[in-house]
Amino acid sequence: MNKKIVFSLIVLVFFGTLSAQKNDPVVLKINGNPVTKSEFEYIYHKNSSAGETDKKSLDDYLNLFVNYKLKVEEAKFLKMDTVASFLKEYSGYKAQLADPYLQDTISELALAKKYYDRLGENLEVSHILIPFTQKKMLPADTLDAYNKALDVWKKVTDASHPIPFEKAAAEFSSDHSGKRPGYLGWVTANMLVAPFENAIYNMKAGSISLPIRTNFGYHIILLHSRRPDIGESRVAHIMFATNAQMTPKQVDSVYSQAEIIYQKLVAGGDYAQLAKEYSFDKYSSEHGGEIGWVKVGARFPSEWLEASFSLKEVNDFTKPIKTDYGYHIIKLLEKKPREPFTALKSQIMNYVKNGDHKKELDALKIAKLKTDIKPEVNSKAYLALLGLSNTEFPCDSAFLAHAQKIKQPFLKVDKNTYTTDDFVEFLKIEKPRTTAVSTEYLTDRFNSFLLTKLNHAKEQSLSSKYPEFKNLSNEYFDGILLFDIMNREVWQKAEKDTAGLEKYFADNKAKYTWGQPKHKGYVIHCKDKSVLNKAKEIVAQNKGKNNLPQLLSSLNDSIGRVTIEVGTWGEGDNAYVDKEFYGKENKKEMKAYPLYFIEARSITAPEDYIDVKGQIVSDYQDYLEKIWVESLHKKYKVEVNKKVLGTVK
Repeated sequence: MNKKIVFSLIVLVFFGTLSAQKNDPVVLKINGNPVTKSEFEYIYHKNSSAGETDKKSLDDYLNLFVNYKLKVEEAKFLKMDTVASFLKEYSGYKAQLADPYLQDTISELALAKKYYDRLGENLEVSHILIPFTQKKMLPADTLDAYNKALDVWKKVTDASHPIPFEKAAAEFSSDHSGKRPGYLGWVTANMLVAPFENAIYNMKAGSISLPIRTNFGYHIILLHSRRPDIGESRVAHIMFATNAQMTPKQVDSVYSQAEIIYQKLVAGGDYAQLAKEYSFDKYSSEHGGEIGWVKVGARFPSEWLEASFSLKEVNDFTKPIKTDYGYHIIKLLEKKPREPFTALKSQIMNYVKNGDHKKELDALKIAKLKTDIKPEVNSKAYLALLGLSNTEFPCDSAFLAHAQKIKQPFLKVDKNTYTTDDFVEFLKIEKPRTTAVSTEYLTDRFNSFLLTKLNHAKEQSLSSKYPEFKNLSNEYFDGILLFDIMNREVWQKAEKDTAGLEKYFADNKAKYTWGQPKHKGYVIHCKDKSVLNKAKEIVAQNKGKNNLPQLLSSLNDSIGRVTIEVGTWGEGDNAYVDKEFYGKENKKEMKAYPLYFIEARSITAPEDYIDVKGQIVSDYQDYLEKIWVESLHKKYKVEVNKKVLGTVK
């Protein structure tokens, strides 16, 4: 029996079960376990085919319901609800049920909208980076970088003799990725690490920040200017390549060629055709020079991007502009503003849940959970761990060894108390992937630990707060047990009980008759004519023997040369038998085995249970289930309150 079928039946029967109300009478007890009237009545009407209560259907349903509960009770008696496979499967289903209740879509949506609003603005930024030199650092290890950054900040903000920011970047910054010292160009949200981004969106144009710490080091940031987001542009270019080995005269020659093409365009020349003929960018030239859509932050030289964004009208094009790659004539093909939030929602939601701003989201989730659940932190134990993180990194063996000696209650969330040892085990799960300061890393891991335990407490309270969750989780609990116990006591038992199947067939042989004869034997498929002849020879020499498939398989070597179907077939059961004995067209011929022959005899009634195996197994399962349920009725006490049952409507 397919487990999905069992679950669909259970959900059909029990989906939406009402929770017990106060003063809700008990309609029956199974082995002392009560079933309330509201639960039974709702389930009964959910499955009743008639619109009104019918005494016969109620009695029939009561029997089905009791039998179901008896099977689940037997599974519990056998402790099938304690085995690892059951617990794993049930916890998986329960986690899926709990997930919609545990998701904090309000906090996620609020943060997503915040970053969408930031996408509506572009910021022009420069910075000076004083880097960290280690991957894992103690607070003392950051002091030297901080002091250097503070000293540089004083130089660029000195009221009387400030050093020009660009000059300071050239002298002190470790980031020399651009041609212009310290210049990052125009940026927008989700392009930079969170502390950097948060800082620049809180700055005024023209201001210089105090040192800002990120995982890379300390940054001194200059915000040049702010502007509304320029949207996206679909552009093309014609490129005239230069390189560092060219002489000034050669570079001038390339420019002259670019100017000639520009004048042709001014005179009305076909841009796409000229791109195909003259552009050095062979990929885009094949498409008339088209690059595609570009926006702030695209991987192009800043002067190339700004030139493309400067074009206001479709079909406008620039004069030849210079980059490190050469000269470009850029054309605007299409322009569009920033997409609406609905179009970007899934992308931004994924970013805030999994990207660099996840810590901010976790903080919002913790604050929201704290409105219902009041966690208690042992400040003494926390400060002891924090103090230890000043001298040892939290995931290092020295820290863990010292932390395991503290052994104090650490965090209480609802009814659950967690110790410092629990937190230490949590620390072992994750290692820092980027530069991290020990104290900050400990704080971040504590917040993750706290959020995990708050969510666990909320999950534990779901059954008391949400009747539908309690009912569904109980359905899965009982449903998995029902499948497992039926598999053990009925389905697999019947499949494997060869002696039982043979006896059942012998005792009930008269039940299994056919309206017309069937053919019992073999359909033998062969790879070629020589194999066919050999197979026929083996069959002729061994007629009536039961080991014919084994004898025929001797024709196989590393390549399968023969394959055999064994069975008892009536009309419509096998395409080859249908063609041979009933004159029907065979549409299922095997290309790998184009030749075949049939060795079979006609029988008018089944000779053994194999001839009707599918039907016999099904009937035997019904028989085993009937005997088993009768034994359960004797084993467990069933109490029905007929007075309450009579009030079921």
